[in-house]
Amino acid sequence: SINLGPANLIVRADNKSRAFNAPEPAFTATFLGFVNGDTAANLTQPVVLATTAMLSSPAGNYDINGSGAASVNYAIQYRKGTLSVLPNIAPTVSLTAPSNDSNRPALSDFILTADAADTDGSVVLVEFFEGGVKLGESTASPYEFTWPSVPIGTYTLTAVATDDLNESTTSSPVTVNVLPGVNSAAVSPMVMRSPDRFRLY
Repeated sequence: SINLGPANLIVRADNKSRAFNAPEPAFTATFLGFVNGDTAANLTQPVVLATTAMLSSPAGNYDINGSGAASVNYAIQYRKGTLSVLPNIAPTVSLTAPSNDSNRPALSDFILTADAADTDGSVVLVEFFEGGVKLGESTASPYEFTWPSVPIGTYTLTAVATDDLNESTTSSPVTVNVLPGVNSAAVSPMVMRSPDRFRLY
């Protein structure tokens, strides 16, 4: 007589990836060895897939392990897969106004605007700086701040974007020149005529 034992069935966890601090993706497996038209639905207990990674695990590769499947018709073996936790990608930011090397009259209000984005999360804050001095901030798009009554001088402006994982990026600097003009108290001196002499004011 022929004694047929259970067929060999290999359950191979599929490789997956996710961003750092992101929820786990749906784990899946590939089955090798089903016979007679069987599928995973014919198992008396389904396979359970789990990873050694946790939500806060640093970037790197982690095992995805299978277990728990059962069937009297199969001798089940498991092959692990790999979960790749990807490093956080820093946000991008550019200062879009004012334009670089632009000239403005003194005591003008500057509207500072920035474009910021984050491919694997969200931008939670954009800050505006002159040199190392913070001028203001914005927490929602469009990212804007009004710097009022700017005096005469040359200024270097930057924007700093911070994402939901507290990683920051600084924009390229923009230089602006604030010059004497119609809004300025520092205009050229005026000569006022009086009946008996010229007076400089």
